[in-house]
Amino acid sequence: MNCPHIPELRYSEFGARLKESISGGRYPLSASIEITNRCNLQCRHCFIQCDRATWVDDAELSTAEICSILDQIAEMGTLWLLLTGGEPLVRPDFAEIYMHAKRRGFLITLFTNATLLTDEIADMLATYPPFAVEVSLYGRTAEVYERVTGVPSSFERCMAGIWRLADRKLLLRLKTPVMTLNVEEIWDIKAYAESLGAPFRFDPMINAGMAGGGGPVAYRLSTEQIVALDMADAQRMEEWREFCDRSVGPRIATDLLYACGAGIRAFHIDAAGRMNVCLLARQPRFSVLRGKVREGWLEALPRERERRARTSSPCSTCALRNLCGNCSAWAEMESLEPDAPVAFLCDLAHARARVFGREEMAPQIAEQAR
Repeated sequence: MNCPHIPELRYSEFGARLKESISGGRYPLSASIEITNRCNLQCRHCFIQCDRATWVDDAELSTAEICSILDQIAEMGTLWLLLTGGEPLVRPDFAEIYMHAKRRGFLITLFTNATLLTDEIADMLATYPPFAVEVSLYGRTAEVYERVTGVPSSFERCMAGIWRLADRKLLLRLKTPVMTLNVEEIWDIKAYAESLGAPFRFDPMINAGMAGGGGPVAYRLSTEQIVALDMADAQRMEEWREFCDRSVGPRIATDLLYACGAGIRAFHIDAAGRMNVCLLARQPRFSVLRGKVREGWLEALPRERERRARTSSPCSTCALRNLCGNCSAWAEMESLEPDAPVAFLCDLAHARARVFGREEMAPQIAEQAR
């Protein structure tokens, strides 16, 4: 008997059809988990900003705890899984964790700095491929790269790790957080990614970090510099133009803290087993060590989604809010107030709106955030 033909779908079409089929409800399609806060680098801009010298192993999830959490996530039907940190490869049990996730059927994306990526790890990834490996590349020269990471010889190790991934034909993506320390090399990094045939993106949105004090903000580009980067990249400009056409316009007022999709299709679990609606949101949180992941998804996260702003915010009706990207998690890191406008984001939104002739659609509210 002939088997019926099963038509092939492009991945993008598959994802679009899946999301379309479940529109209107909450479905845990995607999860991210920090398997450690530790890192072998000391990047100036890192938003986690834990003291790597005093961080101890018992402050993070054990192998058994992570595998149990992965089992629970799989049982909820989650398809996409992000393994991140810290630096995931600092864990000696990384291979065990990764293989457990593979056996549970996840489409895995790995975030790594690639400096600890050995031949053994690369061979495992080649044999049991992830959906993608995303490597943060902070510079195109050792001088600039190590200006960001603060660790001698880290550039050489990063390049060796990237080569191991590319040599094994893994789906490699390169990305660069752009800051004052490395902005002069951003186009050289892009050219290097293109030489590898690797997708590349850069992000100048440096936030204030979890530790308080706003240390990473010192390395943030000015709004003028960010817009200049946008305008220097034709594809990026076209993407922003399309986004403006689609997303800028009058908004219905709401006092909900979360006007985004956090906790609707995805959730995040940190290195201590605390669950929240997204990677940036850290307060409040639900412990999946005291309860179950399903309990967090069905009970705790909906409560978080229902949090209201304490005071009326000009952001709630701003026509540029989607362009701005202001959210309660970012605001809480910036000012400790989840419902406060963030002056930097507001200034940047208006600067971008001016480029596309949209600024008249919204009042200037940045002064209220200062």
